Amino acid sequence: MGFRKAEKTQVPLKIAITGPTGSGKTYAALRIATGIAKRVNSRIALVDTENMSASLYADRFDFDTQPVESPYTVDKYNGAIKDAVDGGYKILIIDSLSHAWAGEGGLLDKKSSIDKHGGNQYTNWATITKEHEILKARILQSDIHVIVTMRSKMAYELVDDGDKKKPIKLGLAPIQRDDVPYEFTLVIDLAMDHSAEVSKDRTSLFDGRIWLPTEKTGEELIDWLVTGKVVGKGDVRKYQEKLEGAKDISELQKIGEEIRDFKWTPDEHAALKGIYAAMLRTFLPESGAGDEGNGKGKGKQANKKPAPAAKEKSDENVPVENKPAENDPGTDDGDGKPKDKLRGNLVAMLETINSRKSLGDLNEARKNAFDLYAWSKPELAKIEEACSKKFQEFQGQGAAV
Repeated sequence: MGFRKAEKTQVPLKIAITGPTGSGKTYAALRIATGIAKRVNSRIALVDTENMSASLYADRFDFDTQPVESPYTVDKYNGAIKDAVDGGYKILIIDSLSHAWAGEGGLLDKKSSIDKHGGNQYTNWATITKEHEILKARILQSDIHVIVTMRSKMAYELVDDGDKKKPIKLGLAPIQRDDVPYEFTLVIDLAMDHSAEVSKDRTSLFDGRIWLPTEKTGEELIDWLVTGKVVGKGDVRKYQEKLEGAKDISELQKIGEEIRDFKWTPDEHAALKGIYAAMLRTFLPESGAGDEGNGKGKGKQANKKPAPAAKEKSDENVPVENKPAENDPGTDDGDGKPKDKLRGNLVAMLETINSRKSLGDLNEARKNAFDLYAWSKPELAKIEEACSKKFQEFQGQGAAV
């Protein structure tokens, strides 16, 4: 949707606190969270994987806790984060995130179990990586401030020493996948004397400082954040309808600019981007044979509104808009609760499927198509046909998952 001047925005803080056992990670997290909670007028939610050890501080801090016990699955973490968001909390502490990776029943345990059943130990990482990315996205994209704690251990590297290898200490590293610390706004590393330094700081508030984290640390972070532009949650249905109702390129581009002023989930953003691209193509003239360079295209002109996709005819010549969708959002899953699905845009979805670069991406696109959108039976058939063709394409190329 084009470039524009960058602006600092008020996105929720994502903070990681690392340190060895006994360095004071939980205590520091509660002090920082208390400062944040005071400024944003919220209670603190805390996910406790440490055998309820955080509750030992209940006489010093005011917070609500939810225990998570082994096995430490990604689903348990995701559920706890969802509970905090749904419960109206604005600040969440996850103590500790390391269990999701290296705890009993965590991702490393799951990888070992998969390896025992055979297969290639390298490609077996595909399932683990997917779950890891889902948890990471849930933390980073949740619309609340999040503080996670991670245990640290000494990291080593083997270096050549004549005719043998020798380990050298690289310093402390968090017990988590290597890419995780790079995702946070702020990474605070604690020493055994409880003093703190930062290994990553997008705020520039703590560069070069050695300090003891307190409630003031949380207040400083909120003071820094409020100088940015407020970004609200977008209404995906509203902007889906606005995009599909655009009368020309100029109006479409204005709607695209509006969309950039809101926060969206990755699925919502992908859906809107697909609709935008599909609508843009309808406004751009398509050159026919012999018409190149003369401006006489066969496509719709910029001042002509495209016919809605819902007007397409099914095989029975019945308008799609008058046929019930097979997975219509008004139906339920048997639990009496209505589904909350968007009406799908077939052109955008087919483009998404055809642009997939791997079998894993194709499976994800197909899952999103069925989980997030409502379709008519003819549309479902076209989606399945496109997925089947793309699958056969990957099979012919010997594509990896």
